[in-house]
Amino acid sequence: MTFHNYFSFFIYSTLFFGYFVYSFAVLSGFPNFLGGMFSLSVVIFFPIVFLKYIINLKIESNLIEWLYFFLLFYVLSYSLIAAAFLNTALSDPPVSKGLLLICYSLVGWYVGRFLILENHIFRNINHLCIIYIAGFFLMSIITEGNIFAVLFILLDDSGIASTYQGIGRSIFFIGVFTLLFSKKHIYILFLSFILLLFLVGSRTHILGFVSMFFLYLFLSYPKLSLITSSFVIAAFSVTLSIINNYFPELYDVIISSRMAELFNLASSASFASRVQTFTTGWEIIQSHPIFGSFGYYFYNGTGYPHNILYAWSNWGLLPFLLILGIFCIALFKAFIKLLKLKSHVHIMLVSYVITVFILYIFLLEPIDDVSLGIMVGLLIGIVNEKNKNYTYL
Repeated sequence: MTFHNYFSFFIYSTLFFGYFVYSFAVLSGFPNFLGGMFSLSVVIFFPIVFLKYIINLKIESNLIEWLYFFLLFYVLSYSLIAAAFLNTALSDPPVSKGLLLICYSLVGWYVGRFLILENHIFRNINHLCIIYIAGFFLMSIITEGNIFAVLFILLDDSGIASTYQGIGRSIFFIGVFTLLFSKKHIYILFLSFILLLFLVGSRTHILGFVSMFFLYLFLSYPKLSLITSSFVIAAFSVTLSIINNYFPELYDVIISSRMAELFNLASSASFASRVQTFTTGWEIIQSHPIFGSFGYYFYNGTGYPHNILYAWSNWGLLPFLLILGIFCIALFKAFIKLLKLKSHVHIMLVSYVITVFILYIFLLEPIDDVSLGIMVGLLIGIVNEKNKNYTYL
């Protein structure tokens, strides 16, 4: 265990600390930013992370890390040049979001590269915090008498959800690392985290986690995965039918929930909005195919594409190609390693890489995003197998 193993766990643990502060303070009327302990840690600990990244780049760099470096360098340069020479202020969202992407992504790289949960104290803390989160959900449901109580709690008086996505993201990454370092009860853990994400109402992250579950199942047991998929679809349909017949009020709540919009996209205002921003983003790309139009979504009030096209429309063609290159190399390296050694860790890695790629294509824009950095860090830590052991497995 090195200093960086301990420090990466400390950063990772702020996901839990933020949850504690949120459930005790924010829901009692304190400012929302108090729940963003992970975001705060990203900014505070970034200098240490950046220094280690530069050192590692000299010692054990490879093609994917150089592509990753050029991506971050390009975003930094573009943001600073825009602030210096264009009609853009350093505090404007397009600039700040570019800088936050660098901070979030590098902290994600650091956690993915050095976090290990083989220490029994780390494992126990991780398990206790997961139990706390599950208990918080259960108590909220019992108190409010509604399975979507947590999502309703996260809505302000105007009905706008402002923090549920951050909590959904936290649970998603807690689930990824918990599963990565777990050997027993894999499928129970998968289903537990899917349930938690369902209750919090973060559709992007529940789709990602469900995709990762079926990818893991398919890579582990191809035939069983097909049977399981059929069973899940049948069980889901039967369960909804029973609820409709015997618990009509609960059925109405489920059907009118945000999660139900996934099965009826035509009536989803959120989906319609995303289609519009995608169309606008593509028009910007056609008009500015090389360098994009920096900050157009903010200055024109049109919104940004909620997928990888954000990189092209806002920063230009090169970042878009760099991200695609990173994913292609990551998939290739992860699959090659999986073919050589079909272990739980390598199956999880391939499942995570494909999941993040799917999210980037359809649902996840590269803004203050930690998933890409975690993917690169995990890839280097697992595939290169340098200074990172998985004895707990």
